[in-house]
Amino acid sequence: MAGSNLFGQAGLDEAARRARLAFLSLGPEDEANLAEIRDFARTHVDEIVDAFYAHLLAFDETRRFLHDPAQVTRLKRSQREYFLRMTEGRFDAAYFESRLRVGDAHQRLDLQPQWYFGTYNLYLRLLME
Repeated sequence: MAGSNLFGQAGLDEAARRARLAFLSLGPEDEANLAEIRDFARTHVDEIVDAFYAHLLAFDETRRFLHDPAQVTRLKRSQREYFLRMTEGRFDAAYFESRLRVGDAHQRLDLQPQWYFGTYNLYLRLLME
């Protein structure tokens, strides 16, 4: 799917992106708050991502998707990039496209939503720790 535009294929446009941000109550204040933790995130990203994957590997339901060590290394690299991108606080079309690509990958793997929706809470907990 490299080079495709999932944002457009899903029938989304700039108005839909703004509506989604409004629904999630994400705005300039949130962007500023994320920018404040950017240095912290850069310093601790590797330990947070390692802890994130240690948690996923502790459960049969998620471990079955992570059987290849090379794949886990690639996924950790992607998670690292995502985590740092998130702390940039720019929720532009490119950010939405990247989130759709992750959702597309989850769908192709048949990873059920209950196994990734809660990971936002896990990220938050790891960040606070």
